[in-house]
Amino acid sequence: MRITHLENAKKILYLYQKKAKNHFGFDAKIELQIDLKGHRLIGQCQKIGLSHYKIRLHQELIERYGLVYLNDVVAHELAHAIVMEQCKGRVKPHGNEFKSVLFILEDGYIAPKQRPKYEIKAKSRKMRQFNYGCRCKNRIHKLSAIRHNRIKRGVYNYTCKYCNGVLYEIPSISK
Repeated sequence: MRITHLENAKKILYLYQKKAKNHFGFDAKIELQIDLKGHRLIGQCQKIGLSHYKIRLHQELIERYGLVYLNDVVAHELAHAIVMEQCKGRVKPHGNEFKSVLFILEDGYIAPKQRPKYEIKAKSRKMRQFNYGCRCKNRIHKLSAIRHNRIKRGVYNYTCKYCNGVLYEIPSISK
């Protein structure tokens, strides 16, 4: 039987929670979700009620880095929950209180340079381009949507740098 990422995350969370309860008396309810996407967050801890937190993990990073990611990020996010519970949100997110909690959870300090660098592949956006012509023969100018919209609104006119003629839209042939 194959163990899922969520089951692995729950086992790791359970071990860290046990340590948190023994050392800090922290006994809050923690929900785990593997639903983060995008390229900004590698993990997130949210307070959703009285002594109730949600830890969100990044699916792509779990698949790429496995248990290394889970051990590192679950401890990190649980440390945020403990600090939020103890200090009632009156501290810096990665301040001294957070560092001391993480030190205890991870059985020692791990310098930021020693931590894994989790790379999230940013999905490149396909920028829409519009074809514009000028007085030059067989020359097509590709304009961005921003420049195209400026022309459409009458805010700006663009000229060809070769013939100095004002650019005009070439209607696209749609199928």
